[in-house]
Amino acid sequence: MKIRAANVNDLVPLMDITQRCIEHLDKLGIYQRDEIYPSKKDFNDDILDKNLFVITSANKVVGCICINQIGYPGYENADWLGSQFFVIHKIMVDPQYENRGFGKFMMHYAEKIAHSKKKDSIRLDCFKDNLRSNQFYRKRGYVLSGETRFRKGVFNLYEKLI
Repeated sequence: MKIRAANVNDLVPLMDITQRCIEHLDKLGIYQRDEIYPSKKDFNDDILDKNLFVITSANKVVGCICINQIGYPGYENADWLGSQFFVIHKIMVDPQYENRGFGKFMMHYAEKIAHSKKKDSIRLDCFKDNLRSNQFYRKRGYVLSGETRFRKGVFNLYEKLI
């Protein structure tokens, strides 16, 4: 298990993972992702901004995480505690690799970067109907700070003080 900065050669595997995640979540009745978001352009923009990281296993891309300082419109609805923060976006693990610690590894990586860059918190949003993901963040110490509505529905806004 390794994590590295994403590059343009990762776009095809990332789009394949995105499609598998959409299909997997749809089977579970969780309709948080679709062909509109995240798009190839979204991933490419994150690569150009040097904010996207991929996690690999045996040199195969199995997931990704975007770490930046951009809160989407609606983030102002939360009662944030930190003032120097990173925001996590587009965290995904290929469903074929679930329950092997890849998500925890990526979250630990983001927290380690935040600490090294003197940030005092990490923020993220999570689709309210994705109970498993919400539980995952709460177990990692993320606290519900509010909620907002995006195109696909209601999203919980979480924060963890570092």
